[in-house]
Amino acid sequence: MKNLHKFSLCFVFMGLLAISCSEEDKTHVSNEKATISFGAVLNDLLANRAANKQEIMDLPACTNDEPSYVQVILLQGENEIVGAAGNPFRIDLVTGQIFTEEVPELELEPRTYTLDHFAVYNAAGGLIWLAPRGGALAAFVENPLPLTIEPSAGVKKYVDVPVICYDDRDVNEYGYLFFELNPTEAYEFCFFANYCNDTGRHFPGYYSVDIWLGSDDSGTLLYSGLENSVSTQGEDPAAQPLCIALPNIASYAGNEDYIYYEITLLDWPGVYGDVDNTVITGTLSRDDIEANFDGENAVEYEHIRFGCDMENTAQFDSGFVTTWMDLVVEMHRTTYFNPQSAKHFAYSGLALYEAVVPGMSSYQSVFPQLSGENIEFEGNRDDLYWPASANAALAQLARNILQDFPQPSNLAAIDEMEASFNEDFMAMVSEEKLQRSIAFGQQVANQVHNWSTTDNLFAVCDPYVPAEAPGTWVPTLPAQPAGACLGGARSFITNIAASVLPGPPPAYSEDPESQFYQMNELIYEISQNLTDEDQRIIAAWRDTPGTKLNGPTHVTKLTADLIESENLNLAEASVLLAKQGIAIFDAIIATMNAKYEYTLLWPNTYIQEVLGHATWNSIYPTPPHPSYPAIATSVAAATIEVLEDFFGEDYALEDTTQEDLFGIFYYDSLDALIDDVKLSRTHSGLNYEISVDVGEEVGRAVGEAVNSLNFKN
Repeated sequence: MKNLHKFSLCFVFMGLLAISCSEEDKTHVSNEKATISFGAVLNDLLANRAANKQEIMDLPACTNDEPSYVQVILLQGENEIVGAAGNPFRIDLVTGQIFTEEVPELELEPRTYTLDHFAVYNAAGGLIWLAPRGGALAAFVENPLPLTIEPSAGVKKYVDVPVICYDDRDVNEYGYLFFELNPTEAYEFCFFANYCNDTGRHFPGYYSVDIWLGSDDSGTLLYSGLENSVSTQGEDPAAQPLCIALPNIASYAGNEDYIYYEITLLDWPGVYGDVDNTVITGTLSRDDIEANFDGENAVEYEHIRFGCDMENTAQFDSGFVTTWMDLVVEMHRTTYFNPQSAKHFAYSGLALYEAVVPGMSSYQSVFPQLSGENIEFEGNRDDLYWPASANAALAQLARNILQDFPQPSNLAAIDEMEASFNEDFMAMVSEEKLQRSIAFGQQVANQVHNWSTTDNLFAVCDPYVPAEAPGTWVPTLPAQPAGACLGGARSFITNIAASVLPGPPPAYSEDPESQFYQMNELIYEISQNLTDEDQRIIAAWRDTPGTKLNGPTHVTKLTADLIESENLNLAEASVLLAKQGIAIFDAIIATMNAKYEYTLLWPNTYIQEVLGHATWNSIYPTPPHPSYPAIATSVAAATIEVLEDFFGEDYALEDTTQEDLFGIFYYDSLDALIDDVKLSRTHSGLNYEISVDVGEEVGRAVGEAVNSLNFKN
């Protein structure tokens, strides 16, 4: 074991000039010279104020008290070696001198140390001199704390510590906190904060705390810029409460406010991002502080909420909404076709949003932007229970829409689910408030449904007459053309079909060197080399009524699953479902408009008749409408554009929508999901690469337009 030498530290302090002491120099400063030194400090402070341009109203006043002992805190790195915060180490002065006695606690190993606290007291325990550690007064000494001390082995080292007089002013001017110089009985007190963004989504808060002794920020600063600990490790961000000691000062009555605090919300990149400079202020009395005690060793947190209004729609869980979506998805799995599904989901999402938006202070009704009509809301938002309004709107809209379709509808299931949730809500609110909420939700649903009857989505079309040009799609009888006038339906976003109309496909040609010939040949070649994973993807995205989800239902179920897995609140869920529903509806209109604009045949026909593979067929049967652009990728891309706007482009997800049939699909990003939709169309032999690529472009353009709607105020 190494034999480590030890040394002694002796602290010597003075006001202006650093008088060096050593073992060879046995001269010590007398009490009289100490007094003279104080005078010199005041003179230097006066001179240095002008030199340093410091704005201090008055300089510290000195007393004639004799110094008796010092208190110190000595650190090694971050570790407290001698003394501790709240409990500095006392060292008596040599009688009649101004340097400290030798004590065993200061016999230390030769390392690098830091003097972090140095205060000089009179015999009565009054603080008379202080080594500044920062603050306004630090500029008036040559070497303010912290001081670095590097003793050598076997040497008695004397450390000169510049001090200035202390006159009970704000200790922050010396660079100290209140508790460091004013020991008293203290309470433990803890703050915890949440932040709610514009959609009302809850996050743990990252914040700083400043605390004063007094009723406002003109009092004595106790703490400045304290920050709570936060972490983004694991699945969810985490924030710790910030616990501090508050003084118990007997001179204040129990109900008298004597602590003032300011809590400032801080930016948290990667969690809720940049935020406005928001400060919450408050005062505390002894009664307030003691009210947070919960037993002998437990302290309740003072819960601070940034933007989290308890009457806001965002305060409610969206679990009942995803339960509704599960019911409707199953109905559409077994009974309805793509345009019907898109219509139901679009108007359902809009009705849901409009039924709860009065409780979302940062949002506004979008119904006037879409329809030119207003949805009247009278009264105070506290008069309604937003889950009940949402429940009523979803139920009433479903009843209205499904009865418009020719297929039989399971209205009993709708009624049963609505009644079940209303029964749950009765335990939360009064009967009167519940009925008001139901009435408003039904009012919204009826008005949204009335507008839905003007979209002409299922208008009777004029007979489709194929052009005589080569490459034109011709329906296979007895099947009749589907959606020939769907492109003329009234969309949510005015003229969306015309505004996102893509350019034409490559010119038809039977020349083996032509682009058209080669893109058909590519589809045939792909179909000859399918992997098991290709087959799984093809099957999962095949619209088979009765067993599998059609395109609009698949992406709506995916959206609902993400709402559930991310635990989105009612406000967030309503915004997301409204946007996603509008996006798939308008994507279908825009894509069908382009299909009948260009009337391109399917690869099936070309591969059989031109390439000569007469018995070849695509895995999917060809639909009764033209091929270009692909509607499946358009619907998926419109949804993905909305989801990326909400969750981010690099959002990883799992598609469990048809887990019972095909297992789980894992995606590193939302874009990767679109790649699977595109693969399902090309590798099944159904459609061209250019059709799926342009379908994606159309869908994304629609999604961008939906994201541009003014949902926010």
